[in-house]
Amino acid sequence: MLLFHLNSNLKSDQQGININQAIAHLKAAGFQPGDVVWMRLWLPKDTPIELAKRLKLAYQDKQTQEWRLSVVSGFLTLQEWDKASFTQVFGNKGTRPFSNGWKQIEVWNRKGYGVGFIPNRGGKKDDEINDCWCLFYEIDDRGFEDQISTLRSLENQLGHQATFVLKTRKSLHCWFRLAQKVDPSTWKNYQQRLALSQQSDGSLDDPSQLMRLAGFLHQSCDGESTNTWLAWKEGVEDYKDLDEQKILSHIWNSTPVSIVQDTGEVFSLEEFDRILPPLASKSESSNHRDLGHSFKLPDHETVPLEICLSRANRELLERGQSEGSRNQDGFALACDLIGVANSLRDMGQRFTGDPYHLFLDYCDRCHPPLPESERNSIWNSAEKEPRESALNLEYLTNCVKGYLWRQSRSNLSLSRSESHLIDQKDAALKGQAELPPVQSFKQEIENILKRNLSNADRLIALAALANDYGRPLRDIQQIVAAIEAEADLEDAREETEAEIIQLTSLAVNQIQLSDCLPVHLADPLTKALERAGSEPLASLMAFLTISASLLPTGTAIEPYESDPHQERAILYFGLVAEPSSRKSGVLKQLTQPLQAIQGDLKQQYDQAYQQYQEELEQWKQEGKESRREKPIEPQLEHVYIEDATSEGVATILSHQQHRGLLSNFDELKGLFGLQDAYRNGKGADRQKLLSLYDGGSLKVDRTTKHLFVEKTAISILGSIQPSVLLSLMGDYTDSDGTWSRFQWVVLPIRRYDYPEGARIDISPLLQGIYRQLRAFPVKVYRYSPEAQELFRRWYNWLEDKRIAEYRPAQRSLLGKVAGQTSRIALVLHSVEAATNQQEPSEEIQIHTLRAAIAIKKALLQQTELIYSEAGVNQGELSPILVKILDILKRKKQLSARDLSRCWTTRQKPLAKQFEVWMQELIQLNLVREGRTKQGKLLIKWIESHSPNHHDGSDSSDKGTLSIDSFTFETVTTDSDAVMTSQLDAVTNQESVTTDESYVTTSVATSVTMPESLKGLLDRCSESTVTTVTTESESNSYTPNSDEVEANSKWMPKVGDLVIYVGDDQKFNRVADGKTLRIEVIKEDKAVLGADGWYVKHTKLISELRKVV
Repeated sequence: MLLFHLNSNLKSDQQGININQAIAHLKAAGFQPGDVVWMRLWLPKDTPIELAKRLKLAYQDKQTQEWRLSVVSGFLTLQEWDKASFTQVFGNKGTRPFSNGWKQIEVWNRKGYGVGFIPNRGGKKDDEINDCWCLFYEIDDRGFEDQISTLRSLENQLGHQATFVLKTRKSLHCWFRLAQKVDPSTWKNYQQRLALSQQSDGSLDDPSQLMRLAGFLHQSCDGESTNTWLAWKEGVEDYKDLDEQKILSHIWNSTPVSIVQDTGEVFSLEEFDRILPPLASKSESSNHRDLGHSFKLPDHETVPLEICLSRANRELLERGQSEGSRNQDGFALACDLIGVANSLRDMGQRFTGDPYHLFLDYCDRCHPPLPESERNSIWNSAEKEPRESALNLEYLTNCVKGYLWRQSRSNLSLSRSESHLIDQKDAALKGQAELPPVQSFKQEIENILKRNLSNADRLIALAALANDYGRPLRDIQQIVAAIEAEADLEDAREETEAEIIQLTSLAVNQIQLSDCLPVHLADPLTKALERAGSEPLASLMAFLTISASLLPTGTAIEPYESDPHQERAILYFGLVAEPSSRKSGVLKQLTQPLQAIQGDLKQQYDQAYQQYQEELEQWKQEGKESRREKPIEPQLEHVYIEDATSEGVATILSHQQHRGLLSNFDELKGLFGLQDAYRNGKGADRQKLLSLYDGGSLKVDRTTKHLFVEKTAISILGSIQPSVLLSLMGDYTDSDGTWSRFQWVVLPIRRYDYPEGARIDISPLLQGIYRQLRAFPVKVYRYSPEAQELFRRWYNWLEDKRIAEYRPAQRSLLGKVAGQTSRIALVLHSVEAATNQQEPSEEIQIHTLRAAIAIKKALLQQTELIYSEAGVNQGELSPILVKILDILKRKKQLSARDLSRCWTTRQKPLAKQFEVWMQELIQLNLVREGRTKQGKLLIKWIESHSPNHHDGSDSSDKGTLSIDSFTFETVTTDSDAVMTSQLDAVTNQESVTTDESYVTTSVATSVTMPESLKGLLDRCSESTVTTVTTESESNSYTPNSDEVEANSKWMPKVGDLVIYVGDDQKFNRVADGKTLRIEVIKEDKAVLGADGWYVKHTKLISELRKVV
């Protein structure tokens, strides 16, 4: 268990500086009051020199006249722990004292300097150091999970935990306090062996090595802010009017350097001698066959080529490089790969990994990937000259020995079991085997796989095993493939669990009409449409699309204060549903009032046309000299069209240029298949109609007709079957932006009860609202100041999401969401005024924008459902399992044959593949296993998991979402709110810290999760999932820093209330605003719960603080 030996009165601030952690660090490193601590403060190496000059953090070298980044050197004198002076040393030019040393260091740290100290005593140079009290290491080229695993492995070998561990921006600094001080040469030997053992930074073996001090900030330059400032300084047009001070206030990215483990443990050198590998001597370096007796390099063992690369090149190989330095770094990596391979061959050391293919891996990981021509050019250049490893031979030998040493220790028990396998086989012949032959056979295969052999060596070992057991090698290879496939599924199972929860939650209904419309409209509309079997979101979007089409052409909103860009009252909506899902009935109820309006317009037209005919007849009878101007023929005004080409639309709009139009398709397939009805598919009607999304002009040039409509307002409404939509979407990349223009709602497959009760006729109500909308004048609307602030935050959050999104279609969608939100807000505003029989004001209020955001976020979930179904077509595991569960829920039990009959993807999988997916659901405990009479696998729906599971027949069980509960997350730096880019657009809980007038919406905060997943939810400890929000939860209490207990004597127990202080961003979003409680303690971890959570989350106790 991790203990915290920090004072209860920690001095901390909101920016992350904590002087008491710095003091705790020095104490653990062996310093005492009266000691002198040599320190050095430096600027991030990526700080542009022009920026440093502007911030007065640079100096000019008098000899070379070059500008350099400033460095602060000096020593801290500890009078008492909380009282220390600092003396700044200017080389041989003098000193400058500061009486309050801690405060001065804090000032420098906030200016951008990193803070480091020399742990060893005696001075600031290697030859001045005389006492060494700590061993330490750092790994910064691996993920945190890997670093923690490496540390825990070392601690297990030592028998107790590291003295303390610091967490910086991307690495752990692990410290081990020695029981007695040692001299620098002895310390250097153990420090090198520790680095060799942990495959860590090998450069930390200088006695005067500088290390980061806990409690201060790890500073790095913010790339975007830096580039913005440089553009501002150069006078770039788009940047010259920006506020420089505001830019500079965001220059630094600050990460606290904090103690995450403090045990107070001390270690003897004997404990390290027992587990650390020896260093290579000079003779060992020159000839690996003459290594010392303590450890030899076995000729038959292999090592991965990449472990012998320099640390920088290992990092390049793992992460790739961004555009700008891909070629230069790629050439250096190629040279190192070739050189290491040559050096290992010269040593006689066998290795895995081909240099060229490793180089190609790097090229693939670059952003964007390197083109093939550049790859070949770089590799050919690297091969032109003989290459050697960039590391010296001694270090290379130590890399190999360290790897083999770690492998030998971690596989010690495995090796022992392997040594007994032959004995076990002999014993089996005598009837004395401890393991059944089949189990022993499988175990031997698994042992071979665990040894990480090269492909050739593994094949040789498997062939030998096949010969020993008298089995064909083909059979063993099939077993290997099955074992590896099972291992891949097992490795991804936790992620699969979380994805299944996420995808299942998408189908839950979240919007109610009363959340978005005036109550005297919402109530009758809800009752009538529920009677018809509609879903609220589908009904709402169909109603809003019709309403948008009735507003006069030119109605728009200007959502940005400083940009004249307008969003028009134009909506495209598609209802995705299978046949017999009552989609047509719902749309007809909402469009039927349009027929009455169209009938009135036809009657007016008939009267006008009759009058026109009479006037025309009179005109013809008049003489040419006295004849009046010829009467103008009246034109029928159209409210909607059901089937028209772009030419037909242009003709209609040319006669009603101030009126909008609804393009009502019973089947949207007709729109997407529209390719100019009169020219054998050679026209471009679909593109023309879709191009009117922004209300632009429409021009038609024919030999017999020329039409031009300056402004248009055509909204599109229709339905489409899921399979048809997926087939039309092609490769799902949405290259022309067609699909992102549409708002989609997917109707679930559900049971419809026989309709009972009196009929509800909403036509008169809707007809009155529709007529009122048609009567409104053309206006351009704006947001109120409160709504504008909310829209700004919503826009920034969406942009962060768009930049972080890796799917092209989703990026295209997110780029249109802000505009679509404004369009929905505009229509909601107009509907509210029409319902109240008032002319709409020019300002759209915040409650309307809240509702629009709620609707749009729910629509984003619906779009994700469609792409989930696309994921089934593309063979993605989680969507496939969710699809099987959906079928099983209705069928109650399924065999592989049943699934094959139900499957609708383009390429139907084999029965064996269905069985693999069924077994995965069994492993996840989401289904019950069964067998047919012939012994074939069955899966059965677990009714006990869902006693109240909603199947659509009971409307009272639908998930609801309160508009006031919606939030999206912001991160506040200084006075400005900056949207985070790490939120999940569909399922993660999100929150905004604003004043109460700015609270907005999130589709995930109060979704009712299907009960059938409760068993899974209880097991999924690390997943970010949809949670249930109660009324009290929206005002949940969040403790401040003064209320958090940091007492080193706190021993966690079940029932303690805690807050999370770790850096897991997903969990931070889930835990934001919640008081957590410990429900189970498992060694150094705690299982946490909170009000409204289905999921229990497991976190390290070191990442928790008790709430007093």
